[in-house]
Amino acid sequence: MLGYDVKMISAQIPQHPKAVVLVTGGTRGIGLAIARSFLAADCEVIVCGRSQPTELPEHQGHRARFMACDVRDAEAVNGLFEVIAKDYGTLDVLINNAGGGPSDGTMTVAETPPPPPRRRGAQCPMRRRPTRPWHTQPWESG
Repeated sequence: MLGYDVKMISAQIPQHPKAVVLVTGGTRGIGLAIARSFLAADCEVIVCGRSQPTELPEHQGHRARFMACDVRDAEAVNGLFEVIAKDYGTLDVLINNAGGGPSDGTMTVAETPPPPPRRRGAQCPMRRRPTRPWHTQPWESG
């Protein structure tokens, strides 16, 4: 069990019976607790992820629907919304909880060294005690 109190969380959710809710990354961790909270509030809950989970979020026999979708892929996301529009006609709540970095490698560490740090005075002239109004003080180069 996650250790989240579903009653406590669901008490804070406005009661909109049968509201359609999409929770990305809703099969594990906090996303799972969020999905269960909306299920407890009698909402139609859809969870998505890259692969089918072994167990879907459930609350008192009411089970979430799973749709496979990699949210890093724009076409897959558009397809997901098209299916939701076709099957439900609306999407009332979107919880964007999915983790994972971009698949194009932009999250990798750069091989070039970082730029040298800037001097603090150039970033924030108000940190030192001004001898005259800040707008008349000369900027330090560097």
